[in-house]
Amino acid sequence: HFFLARATRGISENVRADILTPFAIEFEALPQKFLKVGDQEYGVGKRIYNPTKYTAFPIWKIKSSGNVTFTVGGRTAVIKGLAGDVILDTESGISTRNGELVNEHVSFEDDLILRPGGNDIKIDGGTVRYIPRWWTL
Repeated sequence: HFFLARATRGISENVRADILTPFAIEFEALPQKFLKVGDQEYGVGKRIYNPTKYTAFPIWKIKSSGNVTFTVGGRTAVIKGLAGDVILDTESGISTRNGELVNEHVSFEDDLILRPGGNDIKIDGGTVRYIPRWWTL
């Protein structure tokens, strides 16, 4: 497991990395424990099984031939007029290609999330890989 956290208070500029020095640091963290297997990239078949009891917000990596219709558990996204590698980040709601924002080419009926249990997958016009971001408490 790993947590998403950020340091809120702690190390000052006076602490040097080459000297062993005690110090205190405070963090803010999300309550979720992200599973390491959920931070890996996978290929997509006809169904994805979410092994947790919580909804996951994956990163979808779509190789588009120009126009793609992609459905996850009955929720559809359409990519129009955009060939190449398109990344759909369901947590942030941002779509990118080569690091540039391409939201104007992508329309969502609803979020392409992975609910607990089985999620049926359909793709027309491309191929998909994904990073599921499974998590638990």
